[in-house]
This record gives sequence, C-alpha cells and structure tokens, in this order.
Amino acid sequence: MRGTPYLSVLRELLDTTLRRRIADRSAVTVLPRHEVSGLVAASAGRGVEGVRLRERGADWLDELGSPAPVTERIDARLGYSSRYFRRPADGAATWKAMCRRGPRP
Repeated sequence: MRGTPYLSVLRELLDTTLRRRIADRSAVTVLPRHEVSGLVAASAGRGVEGVRLRERGADWLDELGSPAPVTERIDARLGYSSRYFRRPADGAATWKAMCRRGPRP
C-alpha cells in the first residue's frame, strides 16, 4: 500500500490515549468502577446523548445474599487481534510496515 500513511501502536497505548483524550472533554465524565450497559440516543435520534450504567456491584450483592440483577449481553460483532510476523529474508529489509486486512463480512 505504497503512499498510505501508517501508524503502529500497542493496544494498551491506543486505549490509554483515547481514554485520556475523551476524559479531557468537558462534556464527558468518566466514572471509575462502572460498566456501560447501553447507549442513550440524542433526542433528535442523531448521535449519543449518554449511556446507561451498570455498577460493578453484582458480586457485592451476592456476598450479601441478594440476587444479582439480570444481565443482558449483546454481541456487537467486533473483534481485535494482533500477531508478530517475521520479515521474509528475500530483500524485505526495506519494509517499514506490513498491513494485513481480513475479508469484509
């Protein structure tokens, strides 16, 4: 893919950077020890106005003998994977990066 800009970073660095940049926005509040259970659509139906939260307290309820709330999981059909590759010995020393794309679903 000659001429295509490419940046390679570790997943942890990408997640941390995005989290910091999002937290720096005044319209966003990040709550520790909370889990998003859903999105709240904006009134015009275009965009996200907020999120529904599920506090990570199900274990605490169980310890108290109370039933945990019903859990609903939705498969967003997203995935992530990484792998290390060894460059071929036949003149690939000039390579700066390699990009492998899978087939579209």
